[in-house]
Amino acid sequence: MATARSSRILANSFTPQTRALVLKEGLVPKIKYLLAVTTLLSSSCVLAEYCAIGKIEANECSGFIIESCSFINVDAVRNDEGQLFHPKKCYESVTEYNAHKERCWINTKSKGGGLISWGINAATQPNFLHKNSSGEYEEIDADYITFKCSKK
Repeated sequence: MATARSSRILANSFTPQTRALVLKEGLVPKIKYLLAVTTLLSSSCVLAEYCAIGKIEANECSGFIIESCSFINVDAVRNDEGQLFHPKKCYESVTEYNAHKERCWINTKSKGGGLISWGINAATQPNFLHKNSSGEYEEIDADYITFKCSKK
């Protein structure tokens, strides 16, 4: 009943020739389908964005059996061509977000896979850099980065 009623309402807004085609061919379900798909696609394009407020820190751990970890400021990122850039301030996704603490975490290393994890890290881990007291950049072997953030 609802389909027939919506067909009549939709058909009344067309010319007589189009109205006959809509009623005859049953285009209403197809139009409803297209509207539903359009609505879903347009709503899924809206992504959250997490933006850093202040400094970005990397957690770097060293040691084999006994690990010692510390937080180091991320001052730059190096691309594959060796160029330095400021770290991004906004990210489409994060590994973890705590609204109460206004804090974001992004894992940068794959762990637990042995040689597979080592290979993934060698191929995909960003080159984070810290400027030392003498003004030179040093690489950071970051397990994750963290920063105070706001979700937009």
